[in-house]
Amino acid sequence: MSLPEGKSLQDVPKELEMYFSQIYLRKFLALFPNAVILAAGGKARERLKRIGAACETCWAFAGPACIIDPQKARDSWRAAGLAIAKRLAAQAASAEQT
Repeated sequence: MSLPEGKSLQDVPKELEMYFSQIYLRKFLALFPNAVILAAGGKARERLKRIGAACETCWAFAGPACIIDPQKARDSWRAAGLAIAKRLAAQAASAEQT
């Protein structure tokens, strides 16, 4: 599903976004209880937060011209990668113990 040409996510009514998040996104994520989720950008972070999904966060992935502070963006991507690697290692260690 995609938005019509020239439309942005800001054009989606909040009620519609919440309906699909609650009905579909929450159920989809429930299919993967051990998933490590990365919310890249503020919109993703807020939407996942609203449905109670645990996630790692970082700056949105965008072209260089769209990033206000490239160093902070790179640092956030690096930190998210390290956090995800740590969580995956913990999951692997836990699986080995069972």
